[in-house]
Amino acid sequence: MWTDVISALATGFAAIVALILGAYSLQVALKERRDRIKRESEEQVRQHEILMSERRSQAERVTCWMAADNNAYPVNWIIVDNASEQPVWDVKVSHELLPSGVASIPVIPANERYRIDVDSKGVLRPAQIVRVSFRDNRARRWRRSGELGGFLSEERLS
Repeated sequence: MWTDVISALATGFAAIVALILGAYSLQVALKERRDRIKRESEEQVRQHEILMSERRSQAERVTCWMAADNNAYPVNWIIVDNASEQPVWDVKVSHELLPSGVASIPVIPANERYRIDVDSKGVLRPAQIVRVSFRDNRARRWRRSGELGGFLSEERLS
C-alpha cells in the first residue's frame, strides 16, 4: 500500500518536473527565435543603410551656392560644384536672380565647378535659396535645396 502511494507521488513529481522543463525549453526556444529575428532585422537595416549610402554617394558630392568677388556682396555667381568622380547630367539650377528663374546645364564633368553669372541688381543677400536638381550617372534624379549644402532628396517617379 505505501509503495503505491510512493509510486503515485513519484509519478506526479516526475510529471511536474517534466512540465517545468518543457515550459523552460519552450521559453528558451522562443527567446532564441526572438533574438534571431532581431539580429536578422538589424542586419537588414544595416544592409539597407549601406545600400542607401552607396546609392547617395555621388549625389552627396554635388552642391550649389551663391558667390561673389572676394567673398563680398553683392553676389555675382551661382556655383554648382560636382565633387564626385563621375559626371552629373541634366542639371537645373533655380533662383530668383536667374533671368528665367532656371538655368539648365547639360552636363558637369567629374570634379568640376560650373559658374553661372547673375545680375544681383544690388541685392546683398538674395532671400530665395538656390535649388539644384540633376541626374547621377545611374540616371537617378536628385534635388538639393538649402544653405550650406542643403537637404538632398531623391526624386521618385510617380
